[in-house]
Amino acid sequence: MVEGAYGARLARAFGLNDAPTLVSEGPGEFGLAATEIRIDNYRLGLTGRVGDDDAYLIALHLKNLRHHEVWLRNGLTHSASISGGNSCFYDLAQGPALYFDEPFHAIYFHVPRASLSGLDDGDSWKIPKRLDIRQGQVADDAIIRNIGLSLAPYFGCVGRAYGLVVDSLLLALRGHLLLTYGGVRRGLVARRCGLAPWQQRAAKELMSENLVEGVSLAKISDACRLSPSAFVRAFKKSLGITPHQWLLTRRVERAVELLDDQELSLADVALAAGFADQSHFTRIFARRMGASPGAYRRARGAQLA
Repeated sequence: MVEGAYGARLARAFGLNDAPTLVSEGPGEFGLAATEIRIDNYRLGLTGRVGDDDAYLIALHLKNLRHHEVWLRNGLTHSASISGGNSCFYDLAQGPALYFDEPFHAIYFHVPRASLSGLDDGDSWKIPKRLDIRQGQVADDAIIRNIGLSLAPYFGCVGRAYGLVVDSLLLALRGHLLLTYGGVRRGLVARRCGLAPWQQRAAKELMSENLVEGVSLAKISDACRLSPSAFVRAFKKSLGITPHQWLLTRRVERAVELLDDQELSLADVALAAGFADQSHFTRIFARRMGASPGAYRRARGAQLA
């Protein structure tokens, strides 16, 4: 089991010797855990670093907090109130410390990044290296709340039957995080419905901004939070052509604009529009416009004369 910010290690950050903890014991679960932290009788102030491992910590707060702060090594980064039943997200890789000035009660879920990326099938969707969250982000997430409340009665219980319940609930939490904050739902929707409007914009902007030098398929698909193969399928489903065909069309459109400048040679136009050379430019241009670049320029000049 990977040691992480849960159990006694997390408790020490809050000035406690230990805390009730549930850990998934299924094979290869990468340290999925839940720790109950409850402080009733004093004002805690700033905790120690709650962790520095490659993981997320998600706090389900069971009572209202009027004031809560997140501190990184370079100072205060987030401050907010938290309603009971809401969750707060932390990226432990940045070594956060927390500030509380009133009693509180929370269940802290420890979710290593490896437990998320381990589910990437390499085709249908692409799990990003990070969840789409902000340090200290607060969310009214009913699924996290219900999973936490379902786990609460099992703190302190032992036995295989209890372990099976804990494993199931922590795995359900992992699946929910992937669907809601990790891009999996977007990938599944893309397979069925094509690209969402924001994905179309992101892909087109990237290709347009890199019309001359080009941009890798991996970079475009990453921007859309899809695997390359899923992105190509979704792009074609949405626009009826492949990303490469769309890029060539944009290059031809750019070339048409440049051909009006009589001082540019055809070779200059080819390079400025993103084609590898004049021969490639002539072949693609003629296929799409029905005339060679030279013939098109002459005809265009006659029209403007």
